[in-house]
Amino acid sequence: MKEESRVKKLLLILTNLLLVGMICFFSLMIYHRVQENQITQFIARKERVFLKHGQTNLRTGNVGSTHVVASIPTDDAGKKIGLVENRMVEYVHQKLGEAKPAGNINRIFLVSSRLGKTNFRKVRALVIKSEEYHLSTLDIEKDGEESIGELLFSEDQQLFTLKRFFTDSDAAREILSNKLKEKLDQSSLSDSERTHQLNLYGDIYLDRLPFSYEDSQLKVKIVQGSQETTLLIPISELYPVLNSDYLSEADVAGYKEYLQELEELERRKTARNISLTFDDGPNSSTTPVVLDLLKKYNAKATFFVIGQNIEGNEWILQRMKAEGHEIANHTCSHANLTKLSPDTISQEVEKTQVAIEKSVGQRSRLVRPPYGAVNKQVANAMNLPSICWNVDTLDWSSHNPQAILNQVKSNACPGSFILMHDIHKETVKSLD
Repeated sequence: MKEESRVKKLLLILTNLLLVGMICFFSLMIYHRVQENQITQFIARKERVFLKHGQTNLRTGNVGSTHVVASIPTDDAGKKIGLVENRMVEYVHQKLGEAKPAGNINRIFLVSSRLGKTNFRKVRALVIKSEEYHLSTLDIEKDGEESIGELLFSEDQQLFTLKRFFTDSDAAREILSNKLKEKLDQSSLSDSERTHQLNLYGDIYLDRLPFSYEDSQLKVKIVQGSQETTLLIPISELYPVLNSDYLSEADVAGYKEYLQELEELERRKTARNISLTFDDGPNSSTTPVVLDLLKKYNAKATFFVIGQNIEGNEWILQRMKAEGHEIANHTCSHANLTKLSPDTISQEVEKTQVAIEKSVGQRSRLVRPPYGAVNKQVANAMNLPSICWNVDTLDWSSHNPQAILNQVKSNACPGSFILMHDIHKETVKSLD
């Protein structure tokens, strides 16, 4: 009897264990089925959201136990934009690796794009972003999201880079190099450290530089390893080398004014008018007398001023502007620019620009290289339309009013640009 009782108890225990095991097994199956349904429904919901936005093509797959959904934008013909797809794939591999699918899905990784904001006309900005989720006990929880970066595309769906924005790549690189040198020169770095930084950056590749455009400035990041320098360049300084099709509406007006100035210069070269230009001022003794004589004869002139002569004579520049004369840049120290480095040339022009702006509230639109000494490197570094002359009065040599007048009478013709210097009293006498 006792033996029979023990057998019954054992069978009962085994039966209960079997029932518990079956309950656990089926519960686990149900739990996994619920999780699978959650994942399936979650993915389907996200895919519907992507497709709802239109112009997208979904690419899905698993990396290890992570399910990846990439929403790749398409063009008007429904074709995937390959550059965006490549960037997305590259990013997925960077974040998740390239493991083969394995096991049940326990994470979800979404990559998509959205329209960004850009001030470039005829350019579309796409911001690539990612979202990451993990499967918890009874829910799918978000780990976070990240903006990967922005890509700019022109109307032909090609990547829009600085190389496309600039019409003269060599001149643009020269401008950026000079701006970089200026910034490093203004830093607290030693000469050897500045030289090291410049060597570190090396050549500037316009198609690789990150950039943006806002508030009428081009913002360029120059990155080399852990070193990063940001340059802010007024868009007006880039007018000679940029493609105006991409300018914002706000800057198109300024660009048109720039073109009008160039046209006016060309017109003056061929017109019957004679252009009077005065170099090397302002001079507190002689320049005001020149202004008096110009006013007397209702004539206008262009004054190419030297930056180091402006301090203390700001009132003269203010009078020039008030009486309708053009104030132009003749560098800061009257150096021969062909013998200077590009960054020193830029500094010569920029220092004078700053002094003019402080005096009259606006920068010069023209520059005259001292001695008329100019080459391609100088022209690129000055980064302003340059005006020379075709009639030299030789007032700096003769210092004789009659000789100056004879020189003009003998050589001037319609469209002439006459060179004089408002710092010589003999020049002043020759005007009356």
